[in-house]
Amino acid sequence: RIHKFVIVDDQNSVNLIRIMSPGILGNPQALIFICTDKDKALIEGVNLDLDSTTFIDVGTASQNMMLAAHEIGLGSCPTTSFSKSAVCVILNLPDYLEPEYILQVGHPIEQPKSIGKGPVANLPIDSIALWGPFPTSL
Repeated sequence: RIHKFVIVDDQNSVNLIRIMSPGILGNPQALIFICTDKDKALIEGVNLDLDSTTFIDVGTASQNMMLAAHEIGLGSCPTTSFSKSAVCVILNLPDYLEPEYILQVGHPIEQPKSIGKGPVANLPIDSIALWGPFPTSL
């Protein structure tokens, strides 16, 4: 409830933001900024300096938008590498909105079916998942 979404689809603004955002590698048609409303957080008693769970809200909101974009045939990509101060100036954001995250949205390009030569490497589940509970050490 303390987050606001700012959608930018004006290509001049998108291009300016790209210059200040090393995390934007493609040419998105739109950008969705997830911003923290600092005034709303204060009213609701959320201490932004101590409560890191607000970033979970940012991530889950983004994930839902990414799934919705995919469902309608759009591509999306998360971005956290950007100049917050530049974004604030370019978008003329009020002081109470803090940009936390950018979701790039556009039409996906065809992805290669393989990396270099040969088939795409399959990642074995055991290389990233640990099965527990773990035995206790004595």
